[in-house]
Amino acid sequence: MFSKKNKPQIVVVEEDNIVARDINQQLAALGYSPVGHVVRASQAIGMTRRLRPDLVLMAISLANAADSIAVAQSIHLQFEIPVVFIANFDADAMLERAQLAEPFGYIQKPFSERDLRTILKMALYKYQVESQLCEAALYHQTILNNMMDGVVVIDENGVIESINSAGCSIFGYLPEDVLGHNVTMLMPLAHRGHHNSYLGHYHHTGEARILGTTRELQGQRNDGKIFPLSLSVSKILLSKRTVFVGLIRDVTEHCDDIEKIHHLAFYDALTGLPNRRLLTDRLQQAMASSARSGGHGALMFLDLDHF
Repeated sequence: MFSKKNKPQIVVVEEDNIVARDINQQLAALGYSPVGHVVRASQAIGMTRRLRPDLVLMAISLANAADSIAVAQSIHLQFEIPVVFIANFDADAMLERAQLAEPFGYIQKPFSERDLRTILKMALYKYQVESQLCEAALYHQTILNNMMDGVVVIDENGVIESINSAGCSIFGYLPEDVLGHNVTMLMPLAHRGHHNSYLGHYHHTGEARILGTTRELQGQRNDGKIFPLSLSVSKILLSKRTVFVGLIRDVTEHCDDIEKIHHLAFYDALTGLPNRRLLTDRLQQAMASSARSGGHGALMFLDLDHF
């Protein structure tokens, strides 16, 4: 991106040398820096690669118009440099085909210096805004991909629109394996109907009952293995449509730790036999049950000598 202190550099692609000279003079008068001129579209790629200008001003009505459109598309895709077409007044059909190259604008001959200033200013501004948006998107995507938790975005019908790296790792899929598919593919078969009922309830009432809470559920990996996970869901209005963002954490290790702690609390670490704490807990449960039912119980004590 050019700085405010430097003149934006422009490459001109025009087969008429006289027209190209006039354009270069207008560019210089407007405060731009015409850094190169070629007469064929095929030459534009090499010059763009070498000079890396801020914009390419390309005549669409060259000897091979289809070639100029393809070259403009290549410049946009390879170098992310904006292209503005120069068209004849009767080139409407050609401009329609040129939309494939995603130009940042076009100007029709004959044009005034004012027209040229306006279209170049708009094209460079549009490019700057799009570049900033791309950078912001890349920044946020980098954050998402470096999160420990999985992030899955679905639409109102449950179709997966995006998934971050952690989400792919948790479920064992590549992004292309899940994008465009229903999120139920990440759930055990027995739970898929529940999710569909949630979405059905939302479509009928507008109420999303699972929002704002963290729930412990089960997920299913690509290899079919069932595992515990925690899920929190948020609703976002995006471009006048609703999407749901799920924050997912694999709690397999956490559940295993709880089970180990429970086992250490109630069983002897050496023999694996129930300890006094488990005996006391079971006695309290039995006494409470007897008190509720009015029944009776008995406690038998066996003394194992020399155990």
